[in-house]
Amino acid sequence: MGGTEGGGHESGRQSTGDGRLLPAALTLLASLVAIYLPLFLGRVLYQRDLSLWIHPAQAFVRASWRAGQEATWNPYVGLGISTLANPLYGLFYPPNLLHRVGSVPRAANVVLWLHLAFGGLGILVLAGRLGARRAAALAGALAFCLSGLETSMWTFGIMLVAYAWLPWCAVGFLPLFSGRGARAGAVGWAALPVGLALLSGEIFLAVVSAGFALVVGLVHHRTRQDAEEAPPPRVVAAGAAAALALAAALGAVAVLPAARSASSTERRRPLPAAIAEQGSFHPLRLVELAAGGMTLRAFDRDPGRVIPRLGGTQPLALDVYAGGSVLALALVALGGGRRRAAALAALTVLGFLISMGRYTPVHGLFRWLVLPLAYMRFPEKYLIVPFALLALLAALGAERILSSARPGEEGPPPAARRTALLTAGLLVLAAVGRSLLPAELGPFVRAGALQGAAGAAAVMGVQLLAARRPRIAGPLLVLVVLVDLGAAALPVLRWTSPEALETAPPVVASLRSAEAPLPPRLFRSPRIQRAGGDGQLGSVLTLRENTGTVFGVDTLPGYDAGLSPELSQVLGLGRNEVLRLLAVAHALLPGAPGQSDRPGLQRLGSPASGVVLYAVGAPLPRVYLAGSAEVRPDPEARARLLDPAVVDGAQVLLAPGPGAADLTAQPGRAGACRWLAYTNTRLEATCTAERRALAVFVEQWAPGWRAFVDGQPAPLERANLVMRAVAIPPGPHVVALRYQGPGLAAGEGISAVALLVWLVLVGAPVLGRRWA
Repeated sequence: MGGTEGGGHESGRQSTGDGRLLPAALTLLASLVAIYLPLFLGRVLYQRDLSLWIHPAQAFVRASWRAGQEATWNPYVGLGISTLANPLYGLFYPPNLLHRVGSVPRAANVVLWLHLAFGGLGILVLAGRLGARRAAALAGALAFCLSGLETSMWTFGIMLVAYAWLPWCAVGFLPLFSGRGARAGAVGWAALPVGLALLSGEIFLAVVSAGFALVVGLVHHRTRQDAEEAPPPRVVAAGAAAALALAAALGAVAVLPAARSASSTERRRPLPAAIAEQGSFHPLRLVELAAGGMTLRAFDRDPGRVIPRLGGTQPLALDVYAGGSVLALALVALGGGRRRAAALAALTVLGFLISMGRYTPVHGLFRWLVLPLAYMRFPEKYLIVPFALLALLAALGAERILSSARPGEEGPPPAARRTALLTAGLLVLAAVGRSLLPAELGPFVRAGALQGAAGAAAVMGVQLLAARRPRIAGPLLVLVVLVDLGAAALPVLRWTSPEALETAPPVVASLRSAEAPLPPRLFRSPRIQRAGGDGQLGSVLTLRENTGTVFGVDTLPGYDAGLSPELSQVLGLGRNEVLRLLAVAHALLPGAPGQSDRPGLQRLGSPASGVVLYAVGAPLPRVYLAGSAEVRPDPEARARLLDPAVVDGAQVLLAPGPGAADLTAQPGRAGACRWLAYTNTRLEATCTAERRALAVFVEQWAPGWRAFVDGQPAPLERANLVMRAVAIPPGPHVVALRYQGPGLAAGEGISAVALLVWLVLVGAPVLGRRWA
């Protein structure tokens, strides 16, 4: 497809054909292999969400598949969660099939590396279609893949997956803004990357990617000057609307169940601004765009001092170095009437303002205009937009340098004064930055500023050399960006061995459940942080957050977007009676050597320094028969939840509802139950009731669970705020609970139909040309 910049002194160069980008693509992949060489030698990255969420989540899904069970309900987090309510599990995302091969830590790292490379290839193709030649497009791709933002996102993992689709969404939408307009094939190819971004699980960032595609397509449309006739605006709008509708339908199997299940999670309503704007990009960190490593070094020294300075929340990205070389190339792209570069630069500034969240009014307005994003936290996630735009600007700047590199021509290189000023400014920052910045960050800016200055100076050197040695100017620019960003990326990547991550720590042997086949249930105090060792291996030793999932341990409170807010409220009551009520058999709590037993808890040992494992005295069975129940609204139930009769299982507090059973008998147990089966989506027990009673399952209540008594459907009620209860008559009965995710069947049907439509849209033009 053709495309050049329009207006003023825009370049008249045609876009680089995708086939001609193959050498650049291979160079990009080779560069990423070099930077991430430890991964290919058997090491893995295992930081923050990689250890606390991605590894446990994918280990659970793989174990479920191998056991022939559905993975739509995860009983190992909290009292159980719907994995459909949290689409980040990516149950229907094709690349996640790779998690089923080899060890999970290695597989997770390989999947993330492939997405990192895929995103870079997207920038490469996108820059080529915007008019950059191979070397210039490769410089932009490296600027994207090796930026501090992308490198830091290894600590969150799922962000790398979501970010990878952003440039491909724009690649898919560009044909809609060209002469092909709303043709069937163009609509189909535009819909595919957005649909796959939705299936990946980061629904909010998929919306952002679609918006990015629209604005880049519009900029491309408004700044082109080639002979190709542009389609009328109504045709472009119709094609874009059709593509977005088809993309939404393709992703319905992930989006619809998540929306239907949201009523039982924190995402049941738009987030208040105070919560939504946690994780706002602090304005002080703008310095780090050109002086990388500032926040990372400060965190390594003393995170407790840095977090308050940066707004009280740990940043998503511990480094946001864009690169002195990249910023220099972006500056080169501007000026000379280049409307495309000017438009991309304006969008870059807007992207940074949105990412700043509570520090500017722009984020609040943006949330109001784009309703789905009212449910998203951490404005820092939006940084991917300005970083992708900076990568495109770097490619256009490199293209300007290379297009001016003609032998025999004299005169100053394009925008040389800007690169000189940037270099000088960074040298000044290195000299005086410590005194200008707060004490928490100032001591760490000098090294980063010097590196940024070196990158900018190297670009200026290539500018001066380009006219004399035009053939080596392109490779030199690529090398400058690679060395500049690659050197900054290496300290961010903390490698470890994968073997210890899948070896059960000693504490697991003490948690064997007496109620086979149930997984052991453990409460792990959030006050335990880095006990048991330095870094993530220590977190495995003490089963931090969800890491117990890997070893078949149900951990409270757990860490997942699908957790019930009511469970947090119950745990917030903070007494040992809560552990008994929730059928928690063991607790990991902070403690000192030789500390005596706590009331109601029996000390079992110390699995790590500063951590003590306790057995909980007299916890409730995971299923029991209560002979008395009262219907109470949630506030009253919460106030009475720790009454002795409720904690002992003699009485149950039911949520109001049309089928709520009000048992007015004297409190007391009404019989006993024995487990028959316990799987992800099917629970079964035989209960013998002495009188009419409630079979209470100490498992998370959620939409989608259905009850059966002796094979016949029965009302399922919410008990004690978070549990499930079924009324049964006197005598022996088999009580079964089964889970079918709300909206799953409808989502599967819509996505299946959308896939057929997509095949027709894409396949029909191909077949038509073949038979013509």
